[in-house]
Amino acid sequence: MENRVLIDWLTFTCQFPEFEIYQQTEYFEKYNLKSAIEYYDFIADQNNIINTLLDEFLDMSPADFSIDDSGLYGYKKSMSCGHIRIMWDHKAVNSATYSGDCGVCVSMSGAGCAEYVAAKHDIISLLKKVKECPFTKPSRIDLAFDDFTGLFDLDVISEACASGDIITNAKKYHDDKGDRKFGSNEIFGRTIYIGAFRRSDIFARFYDKKLEQHRADLTHWVRLEFQIQHERAQALLNFDWDSDEDLIYNFFLVVNNYMRFLDPLDPDKNNSRRASAVWWSDFLNHSEVGKLTIDKDYCFNKDKLAAFLATNCRQAICVGMTIFGFEQFFKILFNYDLKSFNIHAKKYKDLISSVDCSDPEFLERFISEHINIA
Repeated sequence: MENRVLIDWLTFTCQFPEFEIYQQTEYFEKYNLKSAIEYYDFIADQNNIINTLLDEFLDMSPADFSIDDSGLYGYKKSMSCGHIRIMWDHKAVNSATYSGDCGVCVSMSGAGCAEYVAAKHDIISLLKKVKECPFTKPSRIDLAFDDFTGLFDLDVISEACASGDIITNAKKYHDDKGDRKFGSNEIFGRTIYIGAFRRSDIFARFYDKKLEQHRADLTHWVRLEFQIQHERAQALLNFDWDSDEDLIYNFFLVVNNYMRFLDPLDPDKNNSRRASAVWWSDFLNHSEVGKLTIDKDYCFNKDKLAAFLATNCRQAICVGMTIFGFEQFFKILFNYDLKSFNIHAKKYKDLISSVDCSDPEFLERFISEHINIA
């Protein structure tokens, strides 16, 4: 089996906004509604909201679902199609964030996401719809990388965490070596958590998927998974979601922003300068599209460059320019290793040669005028 990136959980809610916004929606024309009052009566019916979600978002039929005996997450009512669940009738009274009707919640567990894709539905398209609709809001998105080729060794990862050979904003890790059967030493599973498990808006976990799924037919199956919730889920959804290439790109943005494992043999005491572990570099090489069963070339363009800068570098750039000023800021960048400075990554070379640069000679001129390379 080939390594892959996938969406392993998706939960979002549909809540209609304040009354005056109703008058600005396209639903008037679509449902032949004549007034805001008529529109309010229409969307106030939970069945209409559910039917709209099924038809316009999920591309599923009410006949696919069966009514459940109980709700979930505080919702009193729900219906399910396999592991895809739609819930409603939840009143949040005196909530710190919202008071009133909590609308309708759609939740797909990992199995639900797999069932949705197996039924020939486009989960990337669903994410884009949730992003673009003003009435919907994500509450949880899990992104995962399945390693079938032996990139991830849980013992090596645990040792790196214990030795501090990692850069991350997370404050702690936990190596859960799993439950065991009575009368034997057989392990049910193993998971390494990086970050506050279920108490943070984002945390990562490596776990033995082969052991969990009892897949004796596989040589190796370890999953790296990010659980992303609330405001972090909304920030993730603000990225581009147009294709499988965007899924891979966005996953590795999350990875690079969250953690990096370091070469244990690198003696540099400054972790930011230490080389990455070989196995981690091998993993990051999968961010080059084409190695994850993607056929067409990945289009790295100006918009994606802007998104990367805004997402990963914005604070450092703004603070650096504020403290040092424009010219000194660039001097700092170049003076670290000016004599060997060049644009070596293929995607950056291709980008700078394919677009109309506002100032194509900027780097060469700036270096010659302001930087002393003697």
